[in-house]
Amino acid sequence: MGPFYQKNPYPGGMVDAILIPAHNEEVVIARTLTGLLKGLDAGVRVLVICNGCSDGTAQASRAFAPRVEVLDLPEGSKPRAMNHGEAHLAQEPDTVGARVFMDADVELTGEEMQHLLAALARPGVLAAEPGSRYETSHSSLSVRAFYNVWTGLHGGQRGDLGGGVCGVSAEGRKRFGEFPDIIADDGYLRAHFAADEIITVPQACSVVQAAQSYSDHIRVRSRVRAGVYELAAEYPQLWAAKRRTTRSLARKAISLPISSWPLIPLYLWAQWRIRSRARVLFEASAPIPWESDSRLLR
Repeated sequence: MGPFYQKNPYPGGMVDAILIPAHNEEVVIARTLTGLLKGLDAGVRVLVICNGCSDGTAQASRAFAPRVEVLDLPEGSKPRAMNHGEAHLAQEPDTVGARVFMDADVELTGEEMQHLLAALARPGVLAAEPGSRYETSHSSLSVRAFYNVWTGLHGGQRGDLGGGVCGVSAEGRKRFGEFPDIIADDGYLRAHFAADEIITVPQACSVVQAAQSYSDHIRVRSRVRAGVYELAAEYPQLWAAKRRTTRSLARKAISLPISSWPLIPLYLWAQWRIRSRARVLFEASAPIPWESDSRLLR
């Protein structure tokens, strides 16, 4: 399973930490942790913060103890889980260096994580993220077509691929306080940094499993888009600097490979459905529901 966590391994007590909030991720958490611990330095703390789980996520995570620390909260809330994890770190005598926030269903190897942490240790780097790609080999043809166009349009924009991993240096973490109780926690984090303050680490690439069916894809992406609407409404000044114009995306569409052009109508139709459903979710008085998909059934 790899070396155990070594207490206070760095001069001055600086310890990097990885926080993984997990809600009903029993099927995937072992895969995530196995890959992450492979090649990860023994001095990096790894916390899995289970929140509102009704499955065996906590038990599956504890199988990696003592290398992995597991916190189990009764309430299902990703932002509150991350806040709780950071509060837990603050109770220890070690000073936390870089923090990396990682989704429980994302794959990133320990070697790649080390490159990310090394980047965050460089002077002037406040935030960093890996490259990312969607794994669609198990997805329907319509889902594959969507991501064919999506990647071409958004692949050059930091954070747009939704890679599920983002890290901040100790200095970068001072930019904001606790995570607010919103869906787009990653967007909230990134919005605190200018384009030249957050870097993409080329030696690291997170793998995100795309939805298997088109209906699952629409549901999951609708929740993500509803989170964007929520972020824009709650924090308009933060969001204003991050918006891109339709014209910039149109220019990218023209530069897509010719083989992708026949897929653009399907992509636009899917985006219309996603945005329409997201608007309904956002404007409803009830909390926006968590959307799982068939990835967790594989």
